[in-house]
Amino acid sequence: MYDSYVRAFRWASDRIKDRGVIGFITNAGWLESVGGSGVRACFREEFSRIYVLNLRGNARTQGELRKKEGGSLFGGGSRAPIAITILVKDPSRIGPAEIFYYDIGDYLTTEQKREKLTKFRSLKTVAWKTLEPDDYDDWLNQRDQRFPKFIPLGNNRKASDTTVLVEMYSHGVLSSRDAWAYNFSKGRLLRNVRRTLDYFNDELRRYGKEQPNARIRDWVRYSDTDISWSREFLTDLQRHDSKRFHSTNCVVSIYRPFSKRMCYFASSIIGQIGRQPNLFPRADTPNRVICIENKGTTKPFSCLMVNCVPDYQVIGNAQCFPLFYQSQESEASALGMDDSCASQLEGGMRYALSDHGLRYFEDHYPNKPLDKDSLFYYIYGVLHSSDYREAYQSNLFKELARIPVVSSFDDFQQFSDLGRKLGDLHVNYESADFPADVKLNGQVASEALVDSFSLDELRVRKIRFRAKATGSAENRTQNKSAIVFNHAITVSDIPQSAYEYVVNGRPAIEWIIDQYQIKVDKKTGIKNDPNDYAVETAKDPAYILKLLLRIITVSLRTNEFVAQLPKLEIRSDFMPYDEFRQSVEHGA
Repeated sequence: MYDSYVRAFRWASDRIKDRGVIGFITNAGWLESVGGSGVRACFREEFSRIYVLNLRGNARTQGELRKKEGGSLFGGGSRAPIAITILVKDPSRIGPAEIFYYDIGDYLTTEQKREKLTKFRSLKTVAWKTLEPDDYDDWLNQRDQRFPKFIPLGNNRKASDTTVLVEMYSHGVLSSRDAWAYNFSKGRLLRNVRRTLDYFNDELRRYGKEQPNARIRDWVRYSDTDISWSREFLTDLQRHDSKRFHSTNCVVSIYRPFSKRMCYFASSIIGQIGRQPNLFPRADTPNRVICIENKGTTKPFSCLMVNCVPDYQVIGNAQCFPLFYQSQESEASALGMDDSCASQLEGGMRYALSDHGLRYFEDHYPNKPLDKDSLFYYIYGVLHSSDYREAYQSNLFKELARIPVVSSFDDFQQFSDLGRKLGDLHVNYESADFPADVKLNGQVASEALVDSFSLDELRVRKIRFRAKATGSAENRTQNKSAIVFNHAITVSDIPQSAYEYVVNGRPAIEWIIDQYQIKVDKKTGIKNDPNDYAVETAKDPAYILKLLLRIITVSLRTNEFVAQLPKLEIRSDFMPYDEFRQSVEHGA
């Protein structure tokens, strides 16, 4: 690990050799992260006693989790969680280290944390809790040991594994230059892309003439308003790969939950396009994709079904599991569609769910009407189960999702049916009904009322809550009952329960507030105006206002469907995944 704090621990441990004490105040990321498991294992091996006082304060979290983290020990000087760690080497002790842990507590301000520290004065006065690591070297939030026995959605380590549920999936689009790759306006996006590709090709011609000996990073000309250099761009330059512009590469994508933008869908701009061209070989390819948070995120688990090209952060570090994928890969698709994505791949679409994955469930429910469609929506239903998320929260933070076998086929069918309803709701969110009793300027919201506003009254600059959030958590929630859409329109009487539907770390409604505002990127100067999307692509100046109202409905109905999901009861005689995989490998 290249973390400076981890290097400090390593250096200090080497320096004191086999006897001594180390004390640091550091970033506490190593304490819980997946990547920190090796650090934790080394600590147990090298030291005799370990004392960790977790001061929390992780400002990179969101929602209720952010509130629980409280203030940072250093105020606004740090966004990372902080820990005091004291490591003792005592050569007389044999065996792994004893681990003593103290959590400073939830919802504490910076001053409250400092006050508690002052009162401790000594290690002896701290109410330490002894930790016993598990087999994964997890000290906190240990995983449920049943989880590895469930069948996984996919295999991160093996690209072609037919014993998992989904045999072909992809990460979301990771552009490395969102300001250039996305825009609400198709025309502005294409002009931006052409400008940056022209700049790259100019540098390529200069590179061919000069053949510099200097490092490529030191040689290229940097211009924030013309290009964003990345590892992929620099490699293309060294390979003498020119970049061609194709206006047909412009597609509608889902950038953040329930927020669409135009995307230049080609690896000439996008740094890591993954296998998305196999999921959406054409802009109009009908498909559905379950996007889930990949391991290692700090947000509570969530998922979202989409029907167009998803960004990597539509759900934290999104892994995207499709219903269908392009059955025959060309060399262009394997490389990320270097030119136009309009150059369609040969062959048709096929189910992405594996035959073995379907057979795994068929063996548990013999002679029942089970197919890949019903299994796909069963997965989506289970992923929304509150029981599932609560029981396996720690596992979902640290590894890719796995799907259990529920006790009865009736429960399976209920999860599948409600998963389909949730999928239909989330994919078709732009056509959801307006919420009952929510008002616009004091009148009940309706299509006729929305359409009566003028173009100027429908334009958005920055949506905000009516009153600044102050006081207790309860009062902050109540203040969200009204949203100032713009200078002319206020949305009021929003049910508090609408904010209970949280996706990618924040309520769905707040994603609309966050995304649909006019922004100018500080580095590039590129303007992003959501009113352009409403007029140019949606062909409806009232699109954003209608969207806000519809997402209120989507939130309320999602809550209803999730509440109807059956209790998650795992089948007692289900076949553990390892046994199933071995049976497949041996041809059983």
